[in-house]
Amino acid sequence: MSTKQEALAKIDGANEALSSSIVGKALLDGGLSLIPGVGAALVSALDSRAFKLYEENSRRLVEELRSEYEQIQEDKLDREFIESDEFVSILLETVVRNSRTHEKEKTRLFARAFASFSSQDYSSIPHKEGFLEIIERLSFDHARAMALIHKCSLEPLAENQNTKVVTAVLLAGKLRRKQSHVEAWCEQLARYGLIKDARLGTYQYEPGQYEITIYGREFAEFLGDLDL
Repeated sequence: MSTKQEALAKIDGANEALSSSIVGKALLDGGLSLIPGVGAALVSALDSRAFKLYEENSRRLVEELRSEYEQIQEDKLDREFIESDEFVSILLETVVRNSRTHEKEKTRLFARAFASFSSQDYSSIPHKEGFLEIIERLSFDHARAMALIHKCSLEPLAENQNTKVVTAVLLAGKLRRKQSHVEAWCEQLARYGLIKDARLGTYQYEPGQYEITIYGREFAEFLGDLDL
């Protein structure tokens, strides 16, 4: 069995194992259905609807993973990592986090992240769980904004400019979103240490100007092109 086949076999096995336990049986057995007014709806959501969401997300994740693995050369995969307990742990975390998303685009991000973890370039990074948490907690619009900030940060510096600053006005125009929305996304990206307020603490402070951090650059390069 090739390294790719071994990785995909473990993914299929994890999906099968989790599919029988995705519904919170303890909650159902504990009398959730007896809650006046909403009990039946809660049981329905946790039962058939939750399982359907899990099933659809898992199927989509496997499809995206196969596509991502096809783009990685066999000799670039880290076989030692794929055979490790960490691989299984990160796999289970990826499947569970992906099962909760309602954004189809984020499944592609989860698949890209997990496949990258299997490669020699990223198998040894210490913050795999942190990257997965960011993907789960933030929306695909956050990811697009992050990717655009990174792309703009790679452009040549203007005269008398020490660092590349990207404005909310520019981001809103390129993403075709309201500036207020972009500013809110950037505030959340800053909370995760991916970008920082470029003018914070400066004389005559003006909001809406951002600079990518080292951690943010690593995260953006990790996710790669998001078809902006």
